[in-house]
Amino acid sequence: MRSLFLRIFISFWLIQSILTAVTIFQMIQTRPLNVESHFSNRIRSSVVTATRFAVLSGEVDGTAGYLRAID
Repeated sequence: MRSLFLRIFISFWLIQSILTAVTIFQMIQTRPLNVESHFSNRIRSSVVTATRFAVLSGEVDGTAGYLRAID
């Protein structure tokens, strides 16, 4: 009886340890992706803003305004 209890107890803690290790590993793996996604969104936003500015400058000042905006 004591042997069965010991096997169940050790199995429980082994499974808990494995699940904890897997969870920590996944957290480490996904963290850089979140940072990359954040910077990608900021770069995309900057490009869209610069493009809108260039188009608006082109509409107001013609080709010369567009060329000044993209330089």
